[in-house]
Amino acid sequence: MLAAGIVVISLPSLPPAAPDHPLPECSAPNCERTSISYDVSAETLFAATRRALNDLDPVSHQRAPDSLRASAVYRVGGLFKDDVTTVVVPNEGGSTLHGRSKSRTGHYDFEVNRWRVSNLLDAVERELSSARTGRQ
Repeated sequence: MLAAGIVVISLPSLPPAAPDHPLPECSAPNCERTSISYDVSAETLFAATRRALNDLDPVSHQRAPDSLRASAVYRVGGLFKDDVTTVVVPNEGGSTLHGRSKSRTGHYDFEVNRWRVSNLLDAVERELSSARTGRQ
């Protein structure tokens, strides 16, 4: 949309972080934190999250299956690095994905981390859909 010479971009709406979110709170605009529950086991959600993180082309990717934690580093503009951390927590009827994306430097990130978290959640949904239909 173009209004008075200004391009208006619609930002994705993300679920809020749960009160019991296990990752640190965001203290600056260069960070995004969210939680979303799924009706799948923690192991299934963790596997989908690992694949989704990898699909987003990280510089590096680490996982700790015993704690259902995964992290990745993404390069922004060739110069800057952002850290993404996820934790899957089992709950009644399924599991919850807690995620956090934060720029390593600066105070403002032009909503890059919001977009990254939104893309991660979309990728997790695709992975879960593929698993449900038996496609890999």
